[in-house]
Amino acid sequence: MFKKTLGLSSALAVSQLINFIAMTLGSKLFGPDVFGQYMFVNSISLTFAVLVCLRGDHFILAKNDISLEKTINTFLSISILILIICISIVVVYWVTVGANYAQVSLILAGILLAGANANFQLLGSALIKTEKLKVFSYSSIIKPTIMCLGQIFIFMLAPLLAFAMILPRLLGDISAFLIRFRTIKNTPFVFDKDQVAFIKSNYKYCVVGTIASFLNVLSQQMPMLLLPILFGYAALGYFSLAFSLVVIPVTLLLSPLRSLLIKEYASHNSKNKVFNKFTLLLMPISIVGVLFAFFASEPIVLAIWGKEWLQTALYIKLISIWAASGLLNAPSFAYIIATEKQEYLLYLEVLFIFIKIAILGGAYFLGTGLVFTCIYIVLSGVFYNLILIIFAKVKVYNECNKRNTA
Repeated sequence: MFKKTLGLSSALAVSQLINFIAMTLGSKLFGPDVFGQYMFVNSISLTFAVLVCLRGDHFILAKNDISLEKTINTFLSISILILIICISIVVVYWVTVGANYAQVSLILAGILLAGANANFQLLGSALIKTEKLKVFSYSSIIKPTIMCLGQIFIFMLAPLLAFAMILPRLLGDISAFLIRFRTIKNTPFVFDKDQVAFIKSNYKYCVVGTIASFLNVLSQQMPMLLLPILFGYAALGYFSLAFSLVVIPVTLLLSPLRSLLIKEYASHNSKNKVFNKFTLLLMPISIVGVLFAFFASEPIVLAIWGKEWLQTALYIKLISIWAASGLLNAPSFAYIIATEKQEYLLYLEVLFIFIKIAILGGAYFLGTGLVFTCIYIVLSGVFYNLILIIFAKVKVYNECNKRNTA
């Protein structure tokens, strides 16, 4: 288990490093406005990626008695249908209402990126399931590499090109998806009544779990989606750079960790041991991460980005606390998914969506500054993760007691 996690984490660490270089180049070469637009598109992608494949990435790892090929075909076919519906809705809205062309273009780019990213994660779960970890690793590295090289190419030839950071990202995600697709997929796309029956028979994963995960991501990405309205793309550029520098490394660790934890919960009867073991393991890692952010953020920002980006260091400190609680939350989240208790996630997400809306709405009407708005958002995120950890621990403890007294 630890060897597999270490191997995946090593490849993702390389991916993280290249991604860091790509973001550094993008922010320095194209400025806060372009970087803010890129992060807006990225947030749309992360939010809609959950809807596109109905959390098939979790389903593949949690279920041991499935036909992998048929399951992949089902989720890929569903994702194509959902993408067509989403793009059609945006285009119809644009034509009928006459929305801003630039804004609509950013939204469409985000939806396309969501499709590539969602199916990239779906096939990643299949690669983990079949232990084709080499393909998983090098396809993860190719994504940011193409983005990095693409940005350099665009800056040299057409530095004022629209979507200067978005186009290389799209190319990288689609290319990495196709690599995994060629390794895993062998059957044609078909959407029929059997797949509708499949969704109904796996309602908790495909519907309840998807809605809960969508609300979770929406809650996390809401600042990125609404801050441009409140403070403009440049302000979003400063905040989103901090968000990316903190959250992307944590996400790159969380993605394979959660997948492997779901698989671990599915194959072990003693879920209490798995929960306690990994929660305790992640505690010192989380503490070290927060301390590093507080002491190293300002020197790093000054050395790489300069004084123009100094306010980003403050946001790094704030967001690191939120990210640390999210890392500690990994065993809890994986337990809820593996034991099909997604409805509890749904209730909690609805509550915190309203809390985030209240915070951002208050910022808009009361004129709260960006810093205080970020503090309130971070505190709500930490509170959410702590509630989820406590809830999962209680459920694991009760399950263990029932088994011992049976």
